[in-house]
Amino acid sequence: MSKDLLSPENLELFCDAFEAINQHPGKSYRQIAEEHLHRSSASTISRLVLALHEHYEEIFIDVVGGKPPTGVTDVGREFYKAARQYLNHHYRIKHWKHESPQITIAVTNFIQTYLLPTCIGQFLRLSRAQGNTPQMEFPEDNVPRLTELVRDGLVDFAMGPYQVEQEAFEEQVEFLPLHEPIPCALVCRKDHPLAEKIDNQLIFDLEFLSEHTVITLPKIVQPTVAESLPKAKGMGRRIEVNTFGIVLAHIEEGEAVGAIPGGFSTIAQMSRGSGVACGRIHQSAMPGLSAALYLPKHREISESAKLLRNVIVEMVPRIVEEKSGIKLGTHTPD
Repeated sequence: MSKDLLSPENLELFCDAFEAINQHPGKSYRQIAEEHLHRSSASTISRLVLALHEHYEEIFIDVVGGKPPTGVTDVGREFYKAARQYLNHHYRIKHWKHESPQITIAVTNFIQTYLLPTCIGQFLRLSRAQGNTPQMEFPEDNVPRLTELVRDGLVDFAMGPYQVEQEAFEEQVEFLPLHEPIPCALVCRKDHPLAEKIDNQLIFDLEFLSEHTVITLPKIVQPTVAESLPKAKGMGRRIEVNTFGIVLAHIEEGEAVGAIPGGFSTIAQMSRGSGVACGRIHQSAMPGLSAALYLPKHREISESAKLLRNVIVEMVPRIVEEKSGIKLGTHTPD
């Protein structure tokens, strides 16, 4: 273990591992490394956690008798929160420059790839018509971190999936859904064993997935999707990845069934060139998804940020309809 135990790199690794273990108690460090972190070995994670326990003489992650982590502790949650806040400020200072960007909007990878480009083009046209050429940054992060960045005033606002379970932040952050939810879909290759069961079906029950590998993006795009998938111990396997492109790759290789926003399955077919089977999931089995703005409640944002916000509110419902092929109603802000 590096002598600089509390370096930003080590704290970042601990926080990522802590999040994964908190969401998946009982998984081994090897599973955490392979399925969720993709950049560190199990031994590196294990040594880091042990070193932090010894340094602080506290237990942040429970490990009983050398078995896989059983979960996180209350003290661990406190340390995780403090570490994340430190990292947020550290990176802001590290990348600070005299002519800092006028606008910083935190986003998920899915939104950065599929929803923002058209909005940014329109925003720049309007800004230049007003004689402005704003500088912009769009850091990508997972959903809990987006909310923290807005709460802590480190970004102007954020854009991610709408979630009703964010009560912990409701005093500091407003969550504004931009359109009615998109029904979710299951997608697989035409030669996948589940293709006939899925294709062109309205699916009311997901238990048949318990013996198959399912790939999704719960931390980045759709936390509600992950909670809807079967979790029977020893049955099936759920892979969580960071980008929509990786989901499409797994579907294309026939390695998994994808749980994705409905309609966006056409992207898999067009971008990969192979046939896909697609079935719509009824909302009783899996909640639909909608993009949302995460706005500060007690802090004014700049005029440029307000203009971008207004462009997003106006354009995103239409972009979603165009890219998903699904006709949706729009959410009109008060």
